[in-house]
Parts: sequence; C-alpha cells; structure tokens
Amino acid sequence: MIKSANVVAITFFKPSLEFWTSLKDGVELTLEREPTNPRDKNAVKVIYNGFHFGYIEKDVAVVLSALMDEGRKTTATITRVFGTPTDRPHIELEINVV
Repeated sequence: MIKSANVVAITFFKPSLEFWTSLKDGVELTLEREPTNPRDKNAVKVIYNGFHFGYIEKDVAVVLSALMDEGRKTTATITRVFGTPTDRPHIELEINVV
C-alpha cells in the first residue's frame, strides 16, 4: 500500500460544482496510466465517474506507475478533501496496490 498521495493539477480541469461536492472521504477513484504524457512519462491520471480531473503527484507516480506497468491492481480512496473548487482544492488519497 502507498499510504498517502495528493491529487495535483486539479486547477487545469473545470468540473462543475456538483462534481466537486460529490468528492468526499471514502469515495473510490480510478487510476489510469498515461505514459504518453509529454510532461511526465510516469503520469497517473485520477478519474471519477469517467471524468479525468487530476494526476497523482510526481514523487508517488514514479513508484506507482512502475507497479501499474507490472500489471499490479490499484485502488484509490479519498481520505481528505479541503479547499474550494475556486481556491486550490486539495485532495488526499490512500492508494492500495495488490
């Protein structure tokens, strides 16, 4: 298990207020590799209800992406949300790798 990770680049995406209010502690998210990302070959997208709204922070993504490339199953659960959609929202996750 990777104990904790932050979702970054959230401010580049423009989800609705309804979307933001649905992100709460305990909500499960989908993680998906994005090896063709021009800024980071280890990029891991964070997705909720089919909407890509951020990335796993780089220092965690470098480890996580290697595990995902090995075919390891990953799950992510929100452990903390604070801030507002217009004021740099912050989302912390717990990531499990099996």
